[in-house]
Amino acid sequence: MTRKKRFGISIDSSLACEIDRLAKILGLDRSKLIEKALTNFVNEYSYSHTQENHFCRGIIIVETDEGEKIDRAIESFKDIVLSYTHNHLENTCICMLIVSGNSERIKDLHRNLLLVGRGTRYIPIGHR
Repeated sequence: MTRKKRFGISIDSSLACEIDRLAKILGLDRSKLIEKALTNFVNEYSYSHTQENHFCRGIIIVETDEGEKIDRAIESFKDIVLSYTHNHLENTCICMLIVSGNSERIKDLHRNLLLVGRGTRYIPIGHR
């Protein structure tokens, strides 16, 4: 069994209520839900992935109201964008990019998309 460390955090009360609601739906206690969420976050933004230059593959998902801004943001990253899909869901554009290449280039693209997207997420698939 792994050793646990207890610590307290302060969060917005509406977020705390949402965490409790989600924990109940998923059949988890609050601590387990937060531990899983933090584990996912740390894995996604781990030191080795964000700091060390390497070859990488992944998926970037962007939610935006202005799809043309996404098009402009990816224009100078065609060397790493293997596939780009743009779909409409109600009044929102959902864009999905499959990327492969140098991690610094992918990080730069991700940063650019964070500026124009309402919700942007990079999911690494693998790296070497």
